[in-house]
Amino acid sequence: MARPAEKRRWWLIWSLAVRGLRDIEFTHGKNKVLLQLLPVLLFIAVWWIVAIVMDIPRLYPTPLMVGKEFAGIMAGKSAMGSSYLHIAATVYRFFVAFVISFGTGAIIGLIIGRNKVLFDLFDNVGWIFFSVPAVVWAFILVVAIGIDDVVPILVLMALLVPKVAILVAEGTKATPADIVEMADSYKATTWQKVKDVFIPHLVPYLVASARVSFSIGVKIIIVAEVIRLTTGIGFMVKYWFDKCFVAPIVAWGMVLIFLAIIAEYALFGKLERRVTKWRTYWVQTVQERRE
Repeated sequence: MARPAEKRRWWLIWSLAVRGLRDIEFTHGKNKVLLQLLPVLLFIAVWWIVAIVMDIPRLYPTPLMVGKEFAGIMAGKSAMGSSYLHIAATVYRFFVAFVISFGTGAIIGLIIGRNKVLFDLFDNVGWIFFSVPAVVWAFILVVAIGIDDVVPILVLMALLVPKVAILVAEGTKATPADIVEMADSYKATTWQKVKDVFIPHLVPYLVASARVSFSIGVKIIIVAEVIRLTTGIGFMVKYWFDKCFVAPIVAWGMVLIFLAIIAEYALFGKLERRVTKWRTYWVQTVQERRE
């Protein structure tokens, strides 16, 4: 047990540290970056301390051990063939499932969003589909289809299509009625209304649903791969889980984080900026026509 004098010393150090952090302006430049990195550094420090105290490297690896495993994966090394093969298999399955799910969900959302009966009919069914856990869908499809690349794709579709459809349908229902009436007055065709009225209005909903679908889909595809597939990041996680070796499991998880960061900054960030400019131009054009 710590002595009173020692407790007071640590309390003084903590108070000075908190006061120093409080006096730093974190809203600009390098200090803002420091604020964003601070939780990560604290997490790594606590992780390292716990790993040293537990002293069971196989179950409680240090960040250095995980870093070495991650470097090996980035160099193409893995216990079951090239790591690039497993990463490519997961990316391929996710990309195919994401494109099909997002496109199908958006089309269904546009249709049911303009028809109250269809929306009420699909709403409950959609939430039932989305509420079924990915593991259950995976087991059902493995039994029905067998071990195949189609299984993770269908699992992802079963969970993402209803989610995207409902989000897009809500956005379609919120489309201003006067804009739709104005399009009708110009005798616009259905395709013209979809292209020039609904899609520009739905841009925030589409971007939001794409981000949500991506974050959910990454988790789902890994769960589906864990179930009896022989390639993919999920397969490697299951392989090392069976070996009771945690460092490679965390390292493969870091690969997913790395891919998610690339997607966020290289895809969704740029996409959001471009579609926001396009939607701003669309809003200005609509206002001018209203006047």
